[in-house]
Amino acid sequence: MSYLHHIRRCNTHDLSGFRPFLVDGAPVGWVRHETAAKLTRFPAIFRLENGAVCIHPDRTDPGDRSAAVGRALAELAEGGEMEPLREELYPVKTSWHGPELFRLDRSAAPLFGLRAWGVHATGYVRDADGGYRMWIGRRAPDKRVSPDKLDSTIGGGQPAGLAFRDNLYKEAEEENAMPRPLAQKARSVGAVTYCMESEAGLKPDTLVLFDIELPDDFTPRSTDGEHTGFDLMPVDEVLRIIRETEDFKFNVPLVVLDFCVRHGLLTPDDTPDYEAIVQGLRSPFPMP
Repeated sequence: MSYLHHIRRCNTHDLSGFRPFLVDGAPVGWVRHETAAKLTRFPAIFRLENGAVCIHPDRTDPGDRSAAVGRALAELAEGGEMEPLREELYPVKTSWHGPELFRLDRSAAPLFGLRAWGVHATGYVRDADGGYRMWIGRRAPDKRVSPDKLDSTIGGGQPAGLAFRDNLYKEAEEENAMPRPLAQKARSVGAVTYCMESEAGLKPDTLVLFDIELPDDFTPRSTDGEHTGFDLMPVDEVLRIIRETEDFKFNVPLVVLDFCVRHGLLTPDDTPDYEAIVQGLRSPFPMP
């Protein structure tokens, strides 16, 4: 196994099984053919036109679209035809600062192949000799996604109506019991992107990244039950686990690799596939 293995795994998909999803005639996502067939049961909300799934053209108001799509999703979830709803709304956009077309439950974003955003922060400690250690979480065994896998220090999906940094503060408090003054030391350091096919659908995701150097006397403590604990690991050990296993949640190796590239812990002289890794951390999204 190599570092590149994890990047390739997060960018594996077959678009022949999907058709475009349009809003106001513009492509915003991808829908599996079998999902499109289910949506035909809601002709006042969705239409199949020219090989694409469309929001009904009479529904031009974002609030009306949100309510209508929500009713359809609730019926599908109650019938066991999609994942249970999470009661957290995601914005439907083609770029973060673009117009919000409507909102839908977080669980349905892959169902429509919509762009989704999240925040991930790497909490680290610098040793006296210049070495790095990272705080690595262990996801709870009852998590719906990647149960019992290793995880970022802080991470969470980006809900509608919240700024990235405010979401980081919220997740830091919930996941780590991190005081706001400490969380405010986090630095915005870029993003990684990938597009992978999952059981639910297509995931064209953007992880907005933060670094936060933590003091020796701080230990993360889960307060929301998402993690069973945190370990402070030498970066070399974290990289070994990534190279040799699949113990991390599927997208977290990308976060770790980006951190290591930026901090000079992986360099072009000592890292096979360095150029492919750097390019793969910002993979383009498929366009209809």
